[in-house]
Amino acid sequence: PAQFVGNTTVVGIKLDEKRTSSDCDGKYQGERFFRCSAGYGIYLSMDEVDVVPPELADEDVRGLAISPAPDMEVFDLEKEFEELVGLKEVKDGLRHTRNFIEVQRRRAAVTGDNAARAVHVAFLLGGPGCGATTAARVLGGMLAKLGVVSKGHVVEATRKELLAGCNSGDVEPRLKKVVKAAEGGIMLLHDVDTLRESDRLGDELLTALCKLFETHGGATEFPQPLCIAACGKRGELQKLLSEHPQIGGAIFSKLDFLDFAPAEMAQILRRLVEDAKFRLSEELTDERLEVLVRRRQAVASAGSAPKNVRLAKTMLEEAINRQTDRVYTKQTLSLDGLTTLIEADFTDKAQDENEAAEAALRKLDSIVGLAPVKDFVRSLYAQ
Repeated sequence: PAQFVGNTTVVGIKLDEKRTSSDCDGKYQGERFFRCSAGYGIYLSMDEVDVVPPELADEDVRGLAISPAPDMEVFDLEKEFEELVGLKEVKDGLRHTRNFIEVQRRRAAVTGDNAARAVHVAFLLGGPGCGATTAARVLGGMLAKLGVVSKGHVVEATRKELLAGCNSGDVEPRLKKVVKAAEGGIMLLHDVDTLRESDRLGDELLTALCKLFETHGGATEFPQPLCIAACGKRGELQKLLSEHPQIGGAIFSKLDFLDFAPAEMAQILRRLVEDAKFRLSEELTDERLEVLVRRRQAVASAGSAPKNVRLAKTMLEEAINRQTDRVYTKQTLSLDGLTTLIEADFTDKAQDENEAAEAALRKLDSIVGLAPVKDFVRSLYAQ
């Protein structure tokens, strides 16, 4: 930033594409504030830009998903829980963490010992889309409110993002950049479970993670530098925590993410509809919506089909696409007609019948033996 005419603070920005309306090269009235080729610079006032901290501007970090810290003046843990559908076990785990921190602080006030147990967590996942990112945001707000971390933002990184373009020796420096960006908040590491059986770069990442947890685990003073959340499939992640005590021993709490029940999925779908500025017709009661969800969950239970929140988002996207064709054909112009979803928008009869048949065939194939029966049924299906 620099002070310009009228004592206005402005920011000089180097552009990727040349502007035809200006030959700015970073100079202003003969004084250089930054360097670029003519036409590739621009000055904007502070209220026109978002200033990114240097640790977030690094090329290895700026592509990561970063959620800002919540407003601490209005953050309320129980209200956040009310907004979260399902996840009872996660909520109970977060409440226990809060209780432990509060009691630990009271003990410190009595004993004079300010040493505290560092708070790092493991997210034990069921299927994908079960709310890990949302829970991490709530965790960040809770820990910032309690003074365990100083900010409460969330920086997410997958295994692929941490290893992309790396050669041997590059992994640990990149991880340190992500740690730097997450300081004061939550570093949410996805796919940690996949490091149990990995390639050379994956092994380097696992070694670097062991060092990281060893450095930041154990006794600390609040606010601690950051909270690390290791995320992965339940069974595999538990094995990794057991096999690598540097990580497992540093984990304060294991949060168990179960797949959403059909009734919970119906609630999530209803909220997604509202967020998209649509509404459900009166025929789509909670009970009816749950039936539609059950049908899709039955199909999604096999293969790589979307599950949990991802399934709800897919259902809504498909419903809006069908509704769009429907209202176009009918030349609908009213607000209600353009924004109302009916049951038919959530169903594709031919697709549902085909998916149901495929699911039945997969179930039949899972049965040992009965080869003649299987061949006969498949011949009927082929007809």
